[in-house]
Amino acid sequence: MVSVSLFGDVSPRQVQNGDCVRVLRGHPRTPWCVAFHPSKPGLLASGCLGGHVRIWDLFGGGSEVWRTDGVVASLAFHPTDRLLVVAAFDDLLFWDWSLPEPFARVKTRNEEKVRYVKFDSLGHSLITGIANLGPGHGGGSGSGGVGVGQQHLGASVATEPHRVTSRLDLLKFSTFTYIQ
Repeated sequence: MVSVSLFGDVSPRQVQNGDCVRVLRGHPRTPWCVAFHPSKPGLLASGCLGGHVRIWDLFGGGSEVWRTDGVVASLAFHPTDRLLVVAAFDDLLFWDWSLPEPFARVKTRNEEKVRYVKFDSLGHSLITGIANLGPGHGGGSGSGGVGVGQQHLGASVATEPHRVTSRLDLLKFSTFTYIQ
């Protein structure tokens, strides 16, 4: 369990009693999303309203940081690869945190804002949730409801090809859209 503060702190807590394990500092604005690594205990990612993404090592101390333009809406660790997906505005950014910046970027069509990302338990599919603003924004009807579909999106490689980049070709994207 994790709590966050308006001052940029991230505080992992014990589930049994709610006690704070430690306070992680470094975000310039309020952390908006957090994610625990599904198979590496003690690895935590956080993203803030100021565009900072941090990977925290709760056992070894320290963190890695990367900055993007805009709000970080959602984060998801791949269950086995050294990969964090970052949702920021209409971008999905694929980051191996041993590199200084993401190695791939996927944009949504019609500037739909990505609000949610999550890998399936095997890491074969990436589930995304987008905000659809109604008519003129992604073809929404404006009538309300949820649409579900699958997309195969292309990725542009931001740096040298990396071993995970080839996995993007195999990755299935499922999109859930809330239509206002």
